[in-house]
Amino acid sequence: MGTEIKMQRGAGGFAVAKLCFEAVDGVKGWPEISKYCVEDCPFAMHGLISQDKRMLKDWAKFLETFGNGFPEYEAETLFEGWDEKRQVGLFAANFKGKHTGEGGVCAPTGKTLGDGTRYCYMLHVNNDGKVDDVKKIWNDCHAFMRLGWPLPEMAEKEAGEPARPLAKVPHEDEAKKITFFEGLKVADLVEFMERGGRKKGELFTIPEQATVEAALKELDQRNVLSMPVCTPDGKIKGIVSTLDLVVGVVFTPWSERFDAEKEPTVEDIKAVLTSSKGVLESPVSHLMGINEYTREYWEDEELQVLAERLSQGVHRALIRRRATSTTADPKPQPKPKPEPVHLIAQSDLMRFIGSKINAQAGLARCMSQSIGTLGLVEKKEMMITVRDTQTALTAFRKLWQGGWVMDWTVSAVPVVDAQGNLVATLSGSDMRGLTTDNLEDLMLPVAEYLKKRSGGELRAPEKVTMDTPFKEALEKMLWAGIHRLWVTGNKGAKVEGVLSMTDIAHRFATFDLRRHSKQTK
Repeated sequence: MGTEIKMQRGAGGFAVAKLCFEAVDGVKGWPEISKYCVEDCPFAMHGLISQDKRMLKDWAKFLETFGNGFPEYEAETLFEGWDEKRQVGLFAANFKGKHTGEGGVCAPTGKTLGDGTRYCYMLHVNNDGKVDDVKKIWNDCHAFMRLGWPLPEMAEKEAGEPARPLAKVPHEDEAKKITFFEGLKVADLVEFMERGGRKKGELFTIPEQATVEAALKELDQRNVLSMPVCTPDGKIKGIVSTLDLVVGVVFTPWSERFDAEKEPTVEDIKAVLTSSKGVLESPVSHLMGINEYTREYWEDEELQVLAERLSQGVHRALIRRRATSTTADPKPQPKPKPEPVHLIAQSDLMRFIGSKINAQAGLARCMSQSIGTLGLVEKKEMMITVRDTQTALTAFRKLWQGGWVMDWTVSAVPVVDAQGNLVATLSGSDMRGLTTDNLEDLMLPVAEYLKKRSGGELRAPEKVTMDTPFKEALEKMLWAGIHRLWVTGNKGAKVEGVLSMTDIAHRFATFDLRRHSKQTK
């Protein structure tokens, strides 16, 4: 065993738990891991591949083999915490990679984990400052299936009973299903964007030390909803979106105490201006990823993988290009981490879908059906709305909170009048341009706030009915530069549902082209 590391219980429990986690997750091998844990440290995971791995040293050995299958991979810690009472460290992480090496449980499949496979570790530290118990939570079967690996065998139910393979039970005709993105790579979407005028490698960024106010101004000037945040040496740290900034500004310590049912007093207004001014003057990196953490993909990955993520509420992702060797030296060369070449948004995928529809007559006929016929809109029994008389501050708070309550994936809410009729839309983009000089605008009625933002007139909200043809709805969405259309009844202006880019991405990521071909013959 290597040099022992001891820390007093409580004082350094978290430190030793973190060191142990980093040694395990970094696949540093048992000699390094053993510095931080007891010799016979138990290990448990509710999964199939852990059935014969009851000790941490066994799990460490498996990870070494597993890691050999991924010459290029990324492991990112998403969360770390410490429970002082229970002396337990909790760590959440995400692993990305492509199986191209001689490792894992089978020959290289060339398949990727796409946006990654997520997992958690729980490590208990004893009175001697050593980790004496490790548990992992991971959906190993899901990761195996995405990599094209054979599923592990089930543990023996009783002594003497042979283990049996856990067979995947396919959905009817699953093997024959052909999706809209069949055979396409992420690079095909990037190429389409470049043909449309987006320069290769063009990526506008915000310095991580720029203020939130400067970021809002930059987003407003470029008329975009998000931008990558970069370090001083030019590396991308993540993405900041308008919704991240909404959360930071309207959920300040003062606004947490705000009573939305009462009219704000003069003292209330002074308090919010002071509190929010501090947020606007803080570094933008402090708010990065509050609403949605950054996803990254390779250009050579299947477009279907990216489309599926964009159909599950992910609004944007960074696209990287794999580094290629330019030397004839047969010796292994260090592979520099490639820089992002594009920022892909849901709207880019929508334009790509639109171009494919227009290029195929049969598909165009199919997609000329109404959004109701195509089942793109689910009517809501209860819609989260804001009254036109509520303050903009309250409306922005309701915008973000509504997403959690209603499981929405759009960052907007309908603004309605006293009769419940749709009069406007409030979205995260409406906070762009907010400065320390006009912070008081947040205390205006939301209708007045929106008028001031649009030059004195309230912009008419974009809406459709269930009878609107899909192609018309998609074109309206792209022409207006918005991410959703409110669905109203044919005889009134009351909102009954919403058609979002997420809804459209979901339909095309799961659409079986075999059904389309049968329907259009």
